[in-house]
Amino acid sequence: MGSSDFIGFTPKEWLEVATPELMRFLVLKTPPMRKLVLSLREIPLYYDLYFKAERIYYGAESTGKEDEDLLLKRSYELSYVRGRPPERLPVQVGYTHLAILSQVVPREKWETEAIKRLQRSGHIAATPSRFDIDRVLNLLPRANNWTIKYAPDHYKITIVQEVSKESIGKIPREYQELIVELGKRLDSIEEWNEESIKSTMIEFTRGWSAQKRREFYKYIYMLFTGRDSGPRVAPLFSLLPKEFVVRRLLLEG
Repeated sequence: MGSSDFIGFTPKEWLEVATPELMRFLVLKTPPMRKLVLSLREIPLYYDLYFKAERIYYGAESTGKEDEDLLLKRSYELSYVRGRPPERLPVQVGYTHLAILSQVVPREKWETEAIKRLQRSGHIAATPSRFDIDRVLNLLPRANNWTIKYAPDHYKITIVQEVSKESIGKIPREYQELIVELGKRLDSIEEWNEESIKSTMIEFTRGWSAQKRREFYKYIYMLFTGRDSGPRVAPLFSLLPKEFVVRRLLLEG
């Protein structure tokens, strides 16, 4: 195994934001003579790689290189601390997605409302396996810890529950009209999920200048987070009730 550079964090600090399986995977996939340098700020990237290896293991993806696929598949398989991987590809909810979810749903409702929102947004099945539920509930508190301790500021959010007329009045009329129109378009979406929201917003802003798009999203963030920046809008919206998002965009409070 390669040597690991743990300078800056302890095993306890790692377990606050990530699982033992992820650490085993990162060590196993690293060539024997190469140093492994890790940073707790990069946990989402490590999970992206872990989930990619998982998809490769189940034959859902390939790097296009047989030897690389074999390394990732074997590293993933041996990463399990207890037992073997499940028979089918488990649910994969992005780490930063869970970081957002952990902030928009109160902690005491993670086992109920958080799971329901992931089902509603299409991130997990209507009847998820016990493994899938346990994975989400295992990562939610870790993603929340990461958000508090290591995440960039734009991942740290608090949803504004009510917007005053005074706050709305600070938005230029042109952008108020655009925001209301976006609300109407999103209201017509049948399946409230990240992909449908994203495609609707891309189509809505098509042809805009970069400056206009930046201004538009600044006001969107102000309406929902009280700040002029935040995480990507489509994932954020998908984790909020559709009725809440549409009502806010229609500037109804």
